Amino acid sequence: MKKLIYLFIGLLIVACSSDDDNTAPVVTLIGESSITVTQNATYEDAGATAIDNNDGDLTSNIVTTSNVDTSTLGMYTVTHSVLDASGNNGSASRQVGVVGGQPTPCNVVWLDGNGVTVKACDDAEIYSTGIIDGVTYTLVNEIVLRDMIENGEDVTKVVTTKIADMNRLFYIDEDTYNDFNQDISSWDVSSVTDMSQMFQFATAFNQDISFWDTSKVTDMSYMFAFATSFNQDIDIWDVSKVINMSALFINSSTFNQPLNNWDVSNVINMSNMFEANLLFNQELNRWQVGKVQNMSAMFSFTRFNQDISSWDVSSVTDMGTMFNTSEFNKPINEWDVSNVTDMDYMFAGNLITPTQFNQPLNNWNVGSVTNMNSMFFQTIGFNQNLSSWNVDNVISCSNFSFGINLWPENLQPNFNPGC
Repeated sequence: MKKLIYLFIGLLIVACSSDDDNTAPVVTLIGESSITVTQNATYEDAGATAIDNNDGDLTSNIVTTSNVDTSTLGMYTVTHSVLDASGNNGSASRQVGVVGGQPTPCNVVWLDGNGVTVKACDDAEIYSTGIIDGVTYTLVNEIVLRDMIENGEDVTKVVTTKIADMNRLFYIDEDTYNDFNQDISSWDVSSVTDMSQMFQFATAFNQDISFWDTSKVTDMSYMFAFATSFNQDIDIWDVSKVINMSALFINSSTFNQPLNNWDVSNVINMSNMFEANLLFNQELNRWQVGKVQNMSAMFSFTRFNQDISSWDVSSVTDMGTMFNTSEFNKPINEWDVSNVTDMDYMFAGNLITPTQFNQPLNNWNVGSVTNMNSMFFQTIGFNQNLSSWNVDNVISCSNFSFGINLWPENLQPNFNPGC
């Protein structure tokens, strides 16, 4: 009889454990999330990996579906999916663009295989014109384009192939909003390396620029800062060379589009990236952030509350105000924060808007941190055990737990006197 009881209990435990697993496997693409191949070329996908919190490595179980037809120009999707033992499905998709090369002969301009981007022929000269589908396009350089924008001219039929710098292209000054909202989907930005502050304060702009080739861009800092109308799908952008994404979407208050396919593996600076973006709450679990050094204020004043527990933050040194006055409340106990020196106001709220973060952090190695000033200021629900933290190097910890009434002192870090 006892054996039957034990067997029943064992089955019940297994069943309960299975029922409790609602976390999908994390599928990570190998290589870039958006690529182009030349028409009629042979395409072989680079594949993906899959890790599950309970089942471990599921890479060998991945099922790949693809509609890529390199004989026909267009955009295609390759999807890698996998199920864990509990039936949770994880997937990741790669966008594959089949493009045509420059035609021979080429008459000033030609239409890219995506059917949208207008490109200049290699030997085309500035001010020369060409016709596509009855529309006349003019090749311009950076000086001409900036003058046209400043004068409020029509820039929907310009060809921008020769332009490498679009920094502050639509930016006037910090006190002036720009009402620009022309259709510039056909622009060829494949030579551009700098898009910093490009649409800053362009409060009316909300056009489809999903087909832009951003594969050479290294700086996107403040690109959509205060662009309060922009909310377009740019998930297929190739951002693999971008180093600086600081304040990319700061105060872009309506943007809430998927970005999980972005290859951010070369980004070093993500400070203020989504700060004060009141709507953004998209999955970012597939981001490879191993090179990022600065995440200060990254999600400050946001509704972001997604699982980013798998992030490799081992290179980050600054997490100050990272989740300040945000709705974030997800597990991050396995983060490697051993190189972080600044955690001031990291989870803080304010007297009007306290924060609810209350997750274990006892595994954190905070031995390098020197600044924990107001780290949990008005984080009113926090009551985790941090007594094991090594805070010997902390020199600033004023108001560390100000406003928390339910956090026993014996569970708090043992700071040096005078900290």
